[in-house]
Amino acid sequence: MHSPGDFKLGAVMLAEVFFTAVFVFIIASTSRLSMPVGLTGVTIGLTLTVIHLISIPIDNTSVNPARSLATAVFQGSWALNQLWVFIVFPVVGGILGGALWRAIRPPSDELTEEASEAVAPAPYGRRPQPE
Repeated sequence: MHSPGDFKLGAVMLAEVFFTAVFVFIIASTSRLSMPVGLTGVTIGLTLTVIHLISIPIDNTSVNPARSLATAVFQGSWALNQLWVFIVFPVVGGILGGALWRAIRPPSDELTEEASEAVAPAPYGRRPQPE
């Protein structure tokens, strides 16, 4: 009802699902050990910027239910009545983006025992001893 570009509810739902799925997919695909240090933040930040530039005219952009909740609480009335759209459809998009990443990720991306120790070292006193 309050779309800046007078888009209908179907377009808003589709935009939230699609852009949230893209965002979660980008986060999952760049948050890997094989990604060069420092590029994950740049990639995610630029993706979020592009998503906002495209989808602000459609529905003022959510892709994050927490952001929508805070905004709706401060606005009140009509924003609270429409809040369900900005909770349900970003969650659906997030699930789809994560599922797509899991379906097509390269087999080399599996976390091996050695790689998991590099990410989260063993607790004090239980470190592997040199042979």
